[in-house]
Amino acid sequence: MADPQASLVEQGTHGELIIEWIRSKGGYVNPKIEIRRLLAEVPDAPFGMFTKEKLASKEKLFEIPRSCLIT
Repeated sequence: MADPQASLVEQGTHGELIIEWIRSKGGYVNPKIEIRRLLAEVPDAPFGMFTKEKLASKEKLFEIPRSCLIT
């Protein structure tokens, strides 16, 4: 049986999973932000962080808890 998490990543939801994980650890990710592939049609394109709406000056983008840091 296929790993359900792996199939989600294949469907392009990798960024959504990262955001959910950060929020589940008490972090904040602005709802105007998304993490996705630079080119959706290219399966191995690099990921980036993009805005879905215009951001206000000094608007908080994200707050990552120490428990989420990979060092």
